[in-house]
Amino acid sequence: MKHCNRPTLLLIIILLIHAGCRKTDQVSNPCDGLLNESPPATAYLKVLAKGTGENLLTNGSIKESDIVVVEKTTNTAHKNWKVVKSGVVGSSYYGTIQLMLFDTKEGQHDYLIQLSNLQRTTIQYTVTRRETGSPCKPVAFPISNIKLTDHPFSYMTEQGKELLNFLIIEL
Repeated sequence: MKHCNRPTLLLIIILLIHAGCRKTDQVSNPCDGLLNESPPATAYLKVLAKGTGENLLTNGSIKESDIVVVEKTTNTAHKNWKVVKSGVVGSSYYGTIQLMLFDTKEGQHDYLIQLSNLQRTTIQYTVTRRETGSPCKPVAFPISNIKLTDHPFSYMTEQGKELLNFLIIEL
């Protein structure tokens, strides 16, 4: 068996390195490898007792298992919601109903929320289509005008600013 001499081995290594470092004339796609999905929009609903201001979701008056959310147009259950139980007890979001909104269809959307046997209310919002000018995500579908249509409500205020996706209802 013959052994390769050093100059031949060195030449082979240099050729391999050169071939591996060769530049191409192709322009790469700036969106390659980019995760281009935005998180869903969220709406929060805090349910308080009229007069006392006590949170009805944290005091046991309304149990998560007794809440039903239905998309009104199709009359189908909306499964992308939860009661926020994690985080700091006493924070604004603790004990709220969080709705994840994935809509990409322009227009008005309505969801009926059954709060145990205490109340039914409809949350409504508007989806618009907006051109972004980005080659990686040319279109966005922002959500606006979140409100309850059949019950008085207020928006959460934090540091003097209204949070237009955080509604408070008193029962």
